[in-house]
Amino acid sequence: MWTQASMILIGAVLSSALTLGVAYYFFERHYKKRLEKELDEKADEYQERFQEVLDAEVQKVGTVIETKVRKGVLDAVASIPSSEVIQDTTQSVVQTGVDLVEAGLETFLGTKRKR
Repeated sequence: MWTQASMILIGAVLSSALTLGVAYYFFERHYKKRLEKELDEKADEYQERFQEVLDAEVQKVGTVIETKVRKGVLDAVASIPSSEVIQDTTQSVVQTGVDLVEAGLETFLGTKRKR
């Protein structure tokens, strides 16, 4: 009885092993290359789509940044004081510079200036 049961068990194991071997060989021989090719094609397709979406988003962000920088520059220019104030400030700075140079030359040359 054990001999008959063991023969059935050995036959089932060998049958399963043979089936798995044939299935593995068939998969390796026919399906693996095709599946790898399809996978590569899908990966390339997804990469192209991702690049398109990324480029579109970068363009949107670039446009937003450009708009905000333009607005900031316009606001900065608009907040500059009038030309009269700038002219007075410039004249004051120039006069201060002239006074400093004169004082330095007087110190260097040893002359006193009359006021």
